[in-house]
Amino acid sequence: MSADRLRVVLDTNVIVSGVMAASGHPAQIIDVWRQGRFLLLVSPEIVNEVRTVLLSPKIRGTGRVTEEQCERLLLELATTSELAMHGPELAVRSRDEKDDYVLGCAFGGRADYLVTGDQDLLVLDGEPALAGLRILTPKAFSEVITRR
Repeated sequence: MSADRLRVVLDTNVIVSGVMAASGHPAQIIDVWRQGRFLLLVSPEIVNEVRTVLLSPKIRGTGRVTEEQCERLLLELATTSELAMHGPELAVRSRDEKDDYVLGCAFGGRADYLVTGDQDLLVLDGEPALAGLRILTPKAFSEVITRR
């Protein structure tokens, strides 16, 4: 773990939930990120997926996220996070290969934490090949940042 701010990857499900909800662990994590208490690492794939999900008719139909809020979030992601590109080979892979880009972002960005609600990623926490990367639920990560 770095001596400076924590380096953290938030899976798309955490970002979207955090923006859509007024309270709860994902919302708390987004608030803490906006306060600058950890460095958010993103990849082009994560940003594109956030954009696609937030602008989808299903999400837009809920009325909980406006197009302006989506654009503000995308601007924040572009200006206050660090772009992390992954190398050619991952030390470990997800059960669902569609999630490997999230792992790649965490490895490429030398993340301390990957926060997700995806069981295909969560089962990897504690894997020796992760070299110190922790994969936590939003609730568990909220406890980490509360203790800091």
